[in-house]
Amino acid sequence: ALLLAFITILTIVFKIMIIFAVLRPWIWAHNKISLNDNITPQILMVSMAAIGSLYGILVMPVGVLEVIHNGEWPLREGFCWARYICDQFLGTTFRIHVMCLSIDRYIAICKPLKYRVLTYKTGLIMTDLSWLL
Repeated sequence: ALLLAFITILTIVFKIMIIFAVLRPWIWAHNKISLNDNITPQILMVSMAAIGSLYGILVMPVGVLEVIHNGEWPLREGFCWARYICDQFLGTTFRIHVMCLSIDRYIAICKPLKYRVLTYKTGLIMTDLSWLL
């Protein structure tokens, strides 16, 4: 159980580090990044790291608690449903993000002349739709 708790903490810390690493150019850079540049992969990566940190905050600690109680559910039934819903929602959202990132990379590699179509707004739309679906 101690190892799982350590892994949970590492998951949260590393996902937050990823968010800051990707957002660093916007936070600390003196020159502004043009929104016309294609930053769709960065937007998706930040969103995926947010999903991972939410998973580490909402789902993994309850799993550690379950392991501590030898596989028996120690909380009320409502918490069981909440954990299940969070687990399924975040997992599905992560898979949709991976699909969007794959589409972005496919267009970048196989159709480089059309890649300029994927702009900042396109990245935000892909991210928003991933969270809403």
